[in-house]
Amino acid sequence: MLNKKELLVMKYLYARLAGRQSLLISPEEIVGAMPVSTPLTAEDLSDILKGLTLDGYIDVVNTDKKGAMLYCISLKFKGEAFNREIAEKRKTMCVRVCITVGLAILSFIITLILKAIF
Repeated sequence: MLNKKELLVMKYLYARLAGRQSLLISPEEIVGAMPVSTPLTAEDLSDILKGLTLDGYIDVVNTDKKGAMLYCISLKFKGEAFNREIAEKRKTMCVRVCITVGLAILSFIITLILKAIF
């Protein structure tokens, strides 16, 4: 399961890799694309990319172009199914909320019936 920062980075990379095999991107570009509410440093980004690589979402190759650090990123099988995974999480959460609301209503009705009887 991805944490908040990993999820934001993965969403950004997935959007940038749409229809491509690989992407050449600088760490500054990824850090700059993150919202202000979620501060991200280059060290954090390095750790996040390592985590995403270990989890099987992406494949990362560090390159050096004219003294600037660049990442060559490509999606793995799990990374290609990232949008589907997000939709499944959203669907599961909606089902859980509906079940909770249904049980709350059922409990309220049972309480009213018991009060009417006793």
